[in-house]
Amino acid sequence: MKHPSPIYSLLVVGMLTAVVFGQQTAMAQSAVQTVSRDFVRNSYIDPGETEEFRITIEFSQTLTVYSTYRRGYTDTYGYLLDSSGRVLAQNDNGGEGLNFRISRQVSPGTYYIRVRHYSRSTGTGGYTLRYTLLRAVESTVHNPVSVLHGRTIKVADKILGQLPGITQYNQVTNLAQLSSVTSLSLYNRGITSLQADDFEGLTSLRWLGLYNNLLTSLPAGIFDELTNLLTLHLHGNHLTSLPEGIFDELTSLRTLYLQDNYLTGLRSGIFDELINLQTLNLYNNQLTPFSSGIFDELTNLQTLNLYNNQLTSLPAGIFDELTNLQTLALQENLLTSLRSGGLRSGSGIFDELTNLQTLNLNKNRLVSLPAGIFDELTNLQTLYLQGNRLSSLPAGIFDELANLQTLDLRENAGWLYGDPHFFLAVSFDLFEELPNLRNLYLNGPVPWVISHGSVLHGRTKEVADAILDVLGASITQYNQVT
Repeated sequence: MKHPSPIYSLLVVGMLTAVVFGQQTAMAQSAVQTVSRDFVRNSYIDPGETEEFRITIEFSQTLTVYSTYRRGYTDTYGYLLDSSGRVLAQNDNGGEGLNFRISRQVSPGTYYIRVRHYSRSTGTGGYTLRYTLLRAVESTVHNPVSVLHGRTIKVADKILGQLPGITQYNQVTNLAQLSSVTSLSLYNRGITSLQADDFEGLTSLRWLGLYNNLLTSLPAGIFDELTNLLTLHLHGNHLTSLPEGIFDELTSLRTLYLQDNYLTGLRSGIFDELINLQTLNLYNNQLTPFSSGIFDELTNLQTLNLYNNQLTSLPAGIFDELTNLQTLALQENLLTSLRSGGLRSGSGIFDELTNLQTLNLNKNRLVSLPAGIFDELTNLQTLYLQGNRLSSLPAGIFDELANLQTLDLRENAGWLYGDPHFFLAVSFDLFEELPNLRNLYLNGPVPWVISHGSVLHGRTKEVADAILDVLGASITQYNQVT
């Protein structure tokens, strides 16, 4: 039976390159232990067709590659080849139904995954190619005399390097010896896992850098003794979730970097004990909408970066307790509306952010803005609304933003739909109450002058420019005509 020819997707891990009909095309890059990124190709696999994918392995590990049904029941046959093209393994129906499955221990190097339709004459269809990498657990110290016994070797070695005059594990026999360590740099070390007691005794630690490693999870309690920690770098790993209570003892923490991971959700209460936190970076994850109280205890937070996630909505009251927040970055999400409001009767989603200075809503899917949505942001200086689907704005939408200096309204409405002549409809009245506005960004011709302090302010641009021309060579700016 011939099946429809659907789209198929590649769930990619490592450095993968598609080789189709002898041409190489870079497709995706990451380095995670299990599949967590999606790459979708509009393609078919026809009878007799073969496709190949190249993967670069950085560590000795078990590689498992297999196909699953996309739609229909495409019969696939799979091969694993080394860098010279020699077949290491092949399989027909080792997976679910008519899908292949290959699992093999591999060493560092380049390998090829070849997929072909089992039939050479009938059965065009689609499939999903998946693979996972299972790495060995990091080696640990074996020295029962030392308090570093059982710790991840890469961590123990770094601690050892921070202790003056000590070069051997067996010289570290008392946890008190670790109290002099205030900074620990463990970034770019290829660390794949950690032990729960790796940081035991580091009670004076102020700065911990674990970024740009290969961590997919964190053991519960790993940070419990770091009560004086001020900065924690966990970005650039492959974390998909955070254990309950993982940050509960970090009551002194000021800065937490969790960006560039694969987080899809946040447990309720995960940040509740971070009462001194000032900066929280969660951008470049895969976060979906979370509970309204997730940030309630972060009353000292000044910067919250949530951009480039999968947020489709904002829960009621999500920002109500962030009264000290100065920067809120929500760009590159999937927000369609800002109508959820706050928990207080009649309040808007941003109403409690009276100290906010920068609000970024670029590149969402907003089609309208509620009247009064910005009314309480009296200290706002920068507002980005570029790249949404706004076709009009409510009258007086900016009237309370007396301190606003930069406003970006580019690439709205028809701009996103391929119509360069259809722009966001605005009138000059929208900006009359913005005495400090210095930078206004719009697509299309601006028909009037924005230059507070100039007698040309509010005049038709063509007329103002003609007046400027006859005032002599020394007058070239609107603000010179006062």
